[in-house]
Amino acid sequence: MGGYDDTGAILAKQARELGMSVLVLMPDTACTDNYIKLAGSAAEGTICSSTSVPLDKMPKGEQYKASYAKKFPGQVVQAYSPLSYDAVYVFAAAVKKAGAIDKAKIAAAMPTVSVDGLTGAVAFNPNGERKDAEIAILQEQGGKFNVIQMVK
Repeated sequence: MGGYDDTGAILAKQARELGMSVLVLMPDTACTDNYIKLAGSAAEGTICSSTSVPLDKMPKGEQYKASYAKKFPGQVVQAYSPLSYDAVYVFAAAVKKAGAIDKAKIAAAMPTVSVDGLTGAVAFNPNGERKDAEIAILQEQGGKFNVIQMVK
């Protein structure tokens, strides 16, 4: 299923209500605590991918989570928050390297940027892809998504 946690939860629940015992595969946008809450027991066994290491596996993850909770009381860190956080620092480093607010110069500087980010070392190959990017394969087990494999 391609979609978000709320629609994914509906799909999983309806599949179980219809007696389907198929493996449920979800994208990273459904790989959330909200999915587990909404799907209830139908979430058990769901497998999904995540475009980065889960927050609790990041060396600075707990510190980020605490700072986030202080800044945004009552809100939880969403799936793309750590990646967005790093993107701001990568962009700022590219602007600094470019020496100007000029989109062509910033784009040219981007592949040469290297940042020690929340999600890990952020650097790029000459073709613009992130070096050493990882995808986490997660499975819902007992009310929590757990890493079952890391893929580079």
